[in-house]
Amino acid sequence: MRCGCTRGHVKKHARIKFLGMFTLVLTMAGVLLSIAGQLDFIGQSRVEMTQHNTNQRRTDDEPPKYSFYQALKARKVELERAQQAQENTASETTPVNQTSESQSDDKYRYVVQVGAFNQQSDADKVKAQVERLGLPARVVKRGTKYLTQAGPFAGKQKAQTIEATLKSQKFPTLIKRLN
Repeated sequence: MRCGCTRGHVKKHARIKFLGMFTLVLTMAGVLLSIAGQLDFIGQSRVEMTQHNTNQRRTDDEPPKYSFYQALKARKVELERAQQAQENTASETTPVNQTSESQSDDKYRYVVQVGAFNQQSDADKVKAQVERLGLPARVVKRGTKYLTQAGPFAGKQKAQTIEATLKSQKFPTLIKRLN
């Protein structure tokens, strides 16, 4: 069944037929690959692979063995112990009357910082909580932060007792000496 076409026209029909066959082969290959894609190379089904991946995620979600905050807590405990040891040795070696160091503490005023916030409203909330404990409190702006502080108190000893009270109420604390 020839269409009575010229030789060039016959070549054109052959090219079209070849392109059609080539397209069919590519489509079949795509279908086969998509079906084969449902299985892993070693024969695991996708369901098994997702279960394996979820098991890996669970171990990744676990907190690391050592964290920054744990290291800070350990360092704080070390510093407190060193301070206590220093105070104990100072009290043993000094006479009954007070040392110049403890006298110099009395001339300074201290505050106990209980928070540093980006928003003043947050600082005011913590200030109200401190005042409910019967302690004087204030909010001070330093740069972009709002610092909530209890005090000021005359002497470091008073600031330390207030700090202990605030720690018992689960406030984070930091003693600062005022100039």
